Amino acid sequence: MKQRNQLPYSDRRTPNERAHWENLRRGIESTLKKRKPRENPLMRLLLTMIRRSKWIFTLPYIKQYCHRRAQDIRTNKVTLFFSNLPQAFQDFRILHLSDLHLESSPGIEEVIAEAISKVDYDLAIMTGDYSDSSHFPLEQLRPKLAKVFSSLNQNKPALGVLGNHDSCTLVACLEEMAIQVLINETVYIEKNGDRLAITGIDDVNTFATPLATQAMLATTKPAYFRLLMAHSPEAFQLATESGYHLYLSGHTHGGQICLPGGIPVITRCRAPRQLAKGKWKINELTGYTNSGAGVSTLPFRLNCPGEIAMIKLKSAR
Repeated sequence: MKQRNQLPYSDRRTPNERAHWENLRRGIESTLKKRKPRENPLMRLLLTMIRRSKWIFTLPYIKQYCHRRAQDIRTNKVTLFFSNLPQAFQDFRILHLSDLHLESSPGIEEVIAEAISKVDYDLAIMTGDYSDSSHFPLEQLRPKLAKVFSSLNQNKPALGVLGNHDSCTLVACLEEMAIQVLINETVYIEKNGDRLAITGIDDVNTFATPLATQAMLATTKPAYFRLLMAHSPEAFQLATESGYHLYLSGHTHGGQICLPGGIPVITRCRAPRQLAKGKWKINELTGYTNSGAGVSTLPFRLNCPGEIAMIKLKSAR
C-alpha cells in the first residue's frame, strides 16, 4: 500500500513516551481480561438474555435478515457551521469512519470499502473500534483492514485513534497501512497562514489516563481552529473547557437497536443522551457522534442504519 504523506506534529510522543503509553495500555488491557465489565443491573440482565438466545440468530431466515440489517450502511452528508472557522478551511471535507467492527458481519469490509470509494474528501478521520474484540487474531483482521483502507484516497491524510475494543498491538498494523495513529498527540494542517490543529486521544470510556488530559490541554493557542478526535464523546466537558471547536467521536453505535424515529434504547456511554448520535452542541463546542459502520453484541441494527459520515465545515459569518 502506498505510503501517504503524514501531517506534521505540533505535539508528538517520543519513543520513550510511546513505550510508557504502551505499558500503561497493556496493563489496563490485562486488567480488563480478569474483571467483569462495568454494567448496571439492567444492562447485565439484558446482555445475559442476549447471550443465552444467540442460537436464534443462526436460524436461516433470521440470519439473512440480520445480515441485511447489519450491512445497510448509509453515507450521511453533514454540514457544520462555525463562527470562527478560518477562511482557508471553508468547505473543508472530512470523511469520518467509526466502529467498523470488521469481524462482526461477514463481508462488511466490502460494503464499507465500496461506500468510501464513492466519496471525495480532504481528510479521513477514524475514531476507533476497527475490531469487535481485542482478542481477535490480528492476522485475520489484517486483510479486512487492508480492503477498507485500499479504498481511501492515498493522496489525502488519514488519521486514527484506538477504541475500547482495540488492542495496542493494532497501532503498528494501522501505521503499516499508512494510517497516522494519534496517541495523545496533535497534528496540524496549514493553509494560507491558517491552521487546523487535530488532537487524537485514548478512548476515554475504558482507557482514560492522565496522558489524554495532558494532550488535550497542550494545544491551547486561540488562533488555531481545534478539532478533537476520540472514540467516545465522554470527554465533552474537558473539551468544552479547553476551547475545542469540533469533537468527532463514535462508540455508541447511535444505539444500534433504536425505537421508531431512531431513538437509542442503550448508549453504553457516560454522557448526556443528546451526545449519543449525530450533531450536538455545548456552548462553543460542536460535536458529531458517528453511529458507526459495524455492529457489536447483536449481529443487526434496528431503526439505526450503519453510517459513513461526510462532514463539511462552513463559516457561519
